[in-house]
Amino acid sequence: MQIYAKVSDGFGDDFHQLFDQVAKVGYGAKKSIGKGVFKLEGFLPFDGFDVQNSEDGQKREETGFVSLSHFVPAQGDPTDGAYKIMIKYGKLGEEKTYCGQPFKKPLIMLKPGAVFRTFPVKPFYGRLVKRVAYADSSVVQYGFAFSVPVVRV
Repeated sequence: MQIYAKVSDGFGDDFHQLFDQVAKVGYGAKKSIGKGVFKLEGFLPFDGFDVQNSEDGQKREETGFVSLSHFVPAQGDPTDGAYKIMIKYGKLGEEKTYCGQPFKKPLIMLKPGAVFRTFPVKPFYGRLVKRVAYADSSVVQYGFAFSVPVVRV
């Protein structure tokens, strides 16, 4: 599996250490029983999503983007596109599991691979969704997606 992350300049080493800790502790619903632990095989910079210039040196104009992750569109995000939806049935984790109602409200999200026409392309789309838990109004759901510009060839 490959994971891509946008990291601010100068924060790469810190991010690597933090991600290494997540790998050791585990990630996901069953991490408390040892599931979700993984090993980092590599940690490399990647600039393959830069579409500003083609191999022949010609300037390419972005015509839209493809989403790399599930996301919840924000007001003002593009609507001209193609996408599939999914319903996320989330659960609370850690100490919030014992609040009496450990489930989040169902949330409609766009699936990775959604494609939209827009110009110029922003680095990300989507929003943070507030009040997603029945028992705790402070719980939020990350609904942002990194965008990869696409061009008409």
